[in-house]
Amino acid sequence: MLPKIHRMSKKNEIKEVAAKGEKFFSENKEIILKILGNEAKKTKVGFSIPKLAAKNAVKRNRIKRILREIFRKEISNIKPGFSILVYLNRKNGRKEINYKEAAGEIKKILKRANLIIKK
Repeated sequence: MLPKIHRMSKKNEIKEVAAKGEKFFSENKEIILKILGNEAKKTKVGFSIPKLAAKNAVKRNRIKRILREIFRKEISNIKPGFSILVYLNRKNGRKEINYKEAAGEIKKILKRANLIIKK
């Protein structure tokens, strides 16, 4: 599970990132990241999976678990001081999401957004 200090929990924080954040798309436009700088020293991540992407709550929760696990493993490689909101595109979304493909897409988006710490 993603540590609490890295989770976006307040509605107003999520709304602010959704409204003001810069959009970054995956190559197939299935995964969307909205990124906004924040004053905190930690990067925070939130997830939004619409009903149109997966009508069944069980499937939406599975997608969120997969995405949380990807960010749990990658959070140490992401620059601090950002709020990231992860969306699944309603129109282009598949019924199932593959962990390896999603992890690869998210890493590509983070590199394009210049959020990966170079080692």
